[in-house]
Amino acid sequence: MREFRAGIAALAVLGCSLPATADVFPRLSAATASVIARKAGEEARFIDVDGWRGIDIAQELLVGDALRTNAYGHLAVLFVDNTQIRLGRNSTMVVKKIGSAEDTVLGLEEGTIWGRAERGEEGVTIETPAAAAAIRGTDWTLTVEGDKTSLIVLEGVVELYNDYGSVSVTRGEAASARIGQAPTKTIIVDPDDREQMLYYLALRGSFDWLPTSPLPSPQMRGERARISAKPAAARNTEDWLTLAEIAHSYDGREAALDALEQAAAFRLTASQKARYDLVDAMITAAEGRYDDAARLFARAAPRLDGERRAVALYAGYFARGLANPDRAEAPPKVKAGGPYAALAAALAAGFLKDIPAAIAVLKDAEARHPDDPTLPATRAQLALLLDDREQVNEAIDRSLALDPDDPSALEARANYRSGIESDLDGALGDLERATAIAPGSTTIWNALGLVHSARGAEREAEAALKRAIELDPQDPASRANLALFYLEQDRVKEAKAEIDKAIALDPAFDVALVARGRYHLQTGELDKAMRDLLAATTANPAHAQALLLLAAAYYEAGDREPAAQAMENADRLDPNDPVMSNFRTVVAIDDYDADAALKYAREALDRSRARGGVYRPLSANKDAGSVLNDAFRLQGLDAWGRYYGAAVFDPFNATGYVDMALAGSPDPFVSAMEYGGLPTEPVGNSTSFSSFFQGLMLDPAMLSGRSRSANLVRRPFVEGSVGGGFVRTGSDWGWTTEAELQTYQSKPFPWSFYGQLQLRRTDDFRTSTAPGLTVPNVQFDLGFDNIAGTGYLTARPTPYDRIVAYVDMRNYRSNLTNAVVVPFPPVPPFDAISYDRVVNDKTGEAGIAWSHTYGYRNVGNVALFGSGFRRNSHEEAILFVDFGGGPVPFGARVLDTTTRQNAYLAAASHSIGIDDLTLRFGAEGGRIEQNRRDVDTLIFPGPTITTTVTDTSVAVAMARAHVDALYEVTPELKLEAGLFVTHLQDATASLTRFEPRFAAAWTPVEGHWLRAGFLRETSAANSTTLAPIGVLGLQSNQVPLGLGGYSDTVALRWDAEWNDRLFTTLDYQHQDLTGLSIPVPASLDTIDIASGRIDRVSGTANVRLGGGFGAFGTLVWTDSQDRDPASPGFGGALPYIPEIAGRVGLTWVNPANIKVTAAATYVGPRNGNVFGDRLDGYWTADAMLTWEPFDKRFELELAAYNIFDQAFSVAMDTPGWGRTLVGSLKVRF
Repeated sequence: MREFRAGIAALAVLGCSLPATADVFPRLSAATASVIARKAGEEARFIDVDGWRGIDIAQELLVGDALRTNAYGHLAVLFVDNTQIRLGRNSTMVVKKIGSAEDTVLGLEEGTIWGRAERGEEGVTIETPAAAAAIRGTDWTLTVEGDKTSLIVLEGVVELYNDYGSVSVTRGEAASARIGQAPTKTIIVDPDDREQMLYYLALRGSFDWLPTSPLPSPQMRGERARISAKPAAARNTEDWLTLAEIAHSYDGREAALDALEQAAAFRLTASQKARYDLVDAMITAAEGRYDDAARLFARAAPRLDGERRAVALYAGYFARGLANPDRAEAPPKVKAGGPYAALAAALAAGFLKDIPAAIAVLKDAEARHPDDPTLPATRAQLALLLDDREQVNEAIDRSLALDPDDPSALEARANYRSGIESDLDGALGDLERATAIAPGSTTIWNALGLVHSARGAEREAEAALKRAIELDPQDPASRANLALFYLEQDRVKEAKAEIDKAIALDPAFDVALVARGRYHLQTGELDKAMRDLLAATTANPAHAQALLLLAAAYYEAGDREPAAQAMENADRLDPNDPVMSNFRTVVAIDDYDADAALKYAREALDRSRARGGVYRPLSANKDAGSVLNDAFRLQGLDAWGRYYGAAVFDPFNATGYVDMALAGSPDPFVSAMEYGGLPTEPVGNSTSFSSFFQGLMLDPAMLSGRSRSANLVRRPFVEGSVGGGFVRTGSDWGWTTEAELQTYQSKPFPWSFYGQLQLRRTDDFRTSTAPGLTVPNVQFDLGFDNIAGTGYLTARPTPYDRIVAYVDMRNYRSNLTNAVVVPFPPVPPFDAISYDRVVNDKTGEAGIAWSHTYGYRNVGNVALFGSGFRRNSHEEAILFVDFGGGPVPFGARVLDTTTRQNAYLAAASHSIGIDDLTLRFGAEGGRIEQNRRDVDTLIFPGPTITTTVTDTSVAVAMARAHVDALYEVTPELKLEAGLFVTHLQDATASLTRFEPRFAAAWTPVEGHWLRAGFLRETSAANSTTLAPIGVLGLQSNQVPLGLGGYSDTVALRWDAEWNDRLFTTLDYQHQDLTGLSIPVPASLDTIDIASGRIDRVSGTANVRLGGGFGAFGTLVWTDSQDRDPASPGFGGALPYIPEIAGRVGLTWVNPANIKVTAAATYVGPRNGNVFGDRLDGYWTADAMLTWEPFDKRFELELAAYNIFDQAFSVAMDTPGWGRTLVGSLKVRF
């Protein structure tokens, strides 16, 4: 989730409390409510104590207690049933009853309250002298003025009733009642939520905003330049005092204090001493020493000129109020004093009344002081809090027209540009300019940190926020924002330290409470998180991001109804925020609600792009596009999802690499011996692991995620699962089992682990009957006994360093036994061949990588990879002949092979972004060692036995360098070009090959994406790499190449989103292939072809039908050619590639946590060997079902392949699988 803004920081944080002065009165019974925030002069009458007394933050309340506020007061109260109340000025409320099985009852005797209550059977009733309001989960405002009660409903439904009647009031409606009269609806209204929520300005930051110099801002900067040009020894008292005054506004407290110290070395006149005291008082107050500051202001005021005196009077008033909140004092009356006095008066009005009152004072002052730029700049900042965009623009334009370098106006424009227009570059420019002009402004540095964070410039964001804290350690806004930034990086310990400091400075600061709530979310303390987030949204009910986190906390705790209410409130208050829609999408996917997932995923993308600025292009919306990819895949619309995943790819965003790994590429060769393949669809390829691994290096924590609920907020967990299942093919049974363990922890630094162990044993008796025969002429038993284990460990030891390590071990044993092949047509005297084979493959791979972020879009990586392969195979073949007396053995062959291969690779890469250009470059080098021994025994009648032992050994050194440039010419046009250089060398020869790649992607109209590219790729024994994968999302079709073989691929693709129901993809690839090494199904042999060509065209359609149904279909035409003159199939088609293939299917997803897919696949005629012998085409029908209970404690998967038991062959004399049933049950704990 994104970072939160702290309003305009110290100037106007909504609804902040004042320092605590009244003692918290201890209660002996369990509390029914607690005071979250207060303002000035609030009192309570406790049921167990006579009389009224001052009340403070954290005061617990009981049934029977009464609260009241004066003309300046305000209270925010959170009840144990999660009812939130804000009590306005001149109001009195009594706590009458707190419900558990019945309504909570409050009495409003006079004044105004805003409230929010949870939906449910029990609600809240507010009793007033004229009527009662029955509330069932809603936002509302209720006012009592004399004998009249007025109600405004912001959300939900409220019944306003008395003995004379009742009315039902819904969102956007108002009603009223008088004593002795029935309630009536008065008008239809469109209330502004924020105005109804009783906001006011805090005074805490006033001392940094009130200038101590009467000069207009341009003259201040001119004087600063004039004095700074003088040698320090040449400056007089006036120079140092003037410099201190200006430094207070522009250069920060330290600079001001240094100037004061220099001034104190001179003899000061009475007026100069007063000016000295004024600056000293402002700094003292800003540091929170309000009593001392109040005395200094009082001492300075009588001896100051009119403009400075006005500022001193207001500042002294603020200091006294902050020192003693129970004090009731009217603001000073200053008839003159210039624009800065008006600024102070506006701050006072915003504190005593509300933000619109402050804006009104500023507008009036602007009419009197039309040449002052500070007044409209401040008005722009306040208008931002009310989301009054028209006024913000007008005020900014006015201020900058008067002073183009006014730092407050630049800050306001930056906030508007970043928050409203999404012009992050423009905002960054304004803030960098503002920090150069006013390097001592805490709020500007705070804003700069937030903009850097929004851009993804983490190092720069942290530095800016730390600079803001350095300038003003007493400002809780910068500390809270830094804490949220730390939490975004999972630096929970550092975040907690900043949170504690922020809350110590202001216990009711909403952003600090939000940060603490998120901290508790990320540490798994859900109850504490909910209480903090409820408190935050009581202190600031319009904090949409806090409500979103509250919804996440409820959801994680399993409380769906309050989660939905919090989500709806967040969406109402910030209806343009894509994060809200992303949240709903993730929940919908977790709930198997495919239609809702697509609806909200599209809404998230639309909202994100509607922000304009940097988010207008589709490619800029990484998170929204990736989530949309997930939503489409849930409904089986994979091609649609792949389009969005590729369109939003960013080399510095981890999710894009995962999307690329999922996208894969098609395999034109249809030769799989086992069920489950997708011969027409893109599937994982040899580079998919590299894509995934590169993504992990950017975000290691994405390795692990909870399976039993949506991962809305990353928090520590440990989750395991065990499962088992069956495989039945024909009459043969097999079994599978697996165990999985994953965890994420945030201490001592963020780290994750994922481990999986899989075991599988299957048997499959297959037969094939040649045309014209009534009994099978081919039969064999095919068995697998496999063990596989995978483990990943990732860590982020520092905020900008990431470590990823993995190991993968596999022991695969395959048996092809009792094989008998009877040639047909007959080839006398040869009668049959029997064959038995046992293969034991042991593979191991491991790697470790380090990734470091140097700065914004500047990342370096290094890695070490190693792999090992061991194969022991034993083959026996017997040839039978029949010379008329029946079949007899004529000869036999026994072949024992041992193969050992080790590969090592070291890699380094660097990615750097420069505006719209991204450069990626790197180098890799390693060594491949292979040893093989063949013991070949031939047995002929006699017996004659001949044994041949062949030992081969090869060692190949490999080096590869790459450079790649990705350039966004316009949002509609992207270009990518790269050059790879591969060098291979063994003891007798060497090879150096240049491998260019380039591509263009163009969006001629919305929803249509055209891509064209060329890639040359060389095959290496170790496909793991840190180099870029593909080009502009285009990956070459999978082809089997031997070591040193290469492919030249021309790829064209047209993705078309015709409407929200239909998507199509048209894909063409032409591949020139050198060094083909095609595995022969059911054999250890390969077909080696020196040169070949493949042209493949595919068309795919995805249709969203609604009701959870998604339809998909793909049609493929392929033309291939064997171009090797030495090959028996020269000039013909390559083996195992069908000319026509297709797949059509339907997926249904239901919120009962069910997903069902049914599909039919056609594979057309093709060559079954290198000699051109043809295989017939065939159809298979498959179906898959997944079901989980609502708590997702376990997962049931059932699948049926080749449902109608279609007989077919994958190669000559090699039958495919028959009807196969697969089932598994996984239990999570």
